Amino acid sequence: MNIRYITVSDPRENISVDDALKILTSAPNVEFGVQADEYSMRPNSGRNIWLRKILEKSNSMARPLNIALHVNYDWCTDACNFNIPNELSKLAKMTHAETGTPLIQRLQFNFGDNTPAYFDVYKMKKMIKYFSGHEVIFPYNKITSGMLDELHENFAEFSILNDASYGTGISPDVWPAPAYGIHHATGYSGGLNSNNVQSCLNDITKFDTALKGNTWVDAEGQLMKTNAWTRTLDINKAMDYIHAVLAWQK
Repeated sequence: MNIRYITVSDPRENISVDDALKILTSAPNVEFGVQADEYSMRPNSGRNIWLRKILEKSNSMARPLNIALHVNYDWCTDACNFNIPNELSKLAKMTHAETGTPLIQRLQFNFGDNTPAYFDVYKMKKMIKYFSGHEVIFPYNKITSGMLDELHENFAEFSILNDASYGTGISPDVWPAPAYGIHHATGYSGGLNSNNVQSCLNDITKFDTALKGNTWVDAEGQLMKTNAWTRTLDINKAMDYIHAVLAWQK
């Protein structure tokens, strides 16, 4: 099975740009999932400046680094109602100087997590079309499945992340099959770390036909430092998780 992305979620401006680049360049399929909302990504905020420095570095490379925005709260609600936040639009439109591809390739809209779980299906489709140059991802769980079923039935193009955790570090009892089979690309998240990600990958290999041999894994809560005064990515835990996935791929 091909692992498209080894996603490290919620890196923040409290790690250096150099450390961020160390992680992002450790393998071609490593990806950052940067949490973004109206407050944290406002112009001239610490996270916005930090992200743009990483994007500048990415722009100078032969191929862009793998960067996703995980869009939350007001930004998520506004975008899903096709009221695209200006700063989100600006970030999404940044392109790699040599290849012309977006510097931020994937956008994950975390609706249902302190945001409404249902929207107008046609506004959602307009939003997906607006970001047609990007892979648009939605979390799939009991809260969001009804809205995603409607989008699927209306032939929207999107990917899903099987996500019962919302970054809280909790794994499901059983890793679920892709909800829509081969029709929508599917990734997996929930309590993943270096100790259990290979077990998760072993379990989901039985869905290889439905996944078309092409999935991704996304770790967040289990990669954070313990006893830190603010949420901080533990670089060693992140690298151990990446190496565990790379070892499984061999």
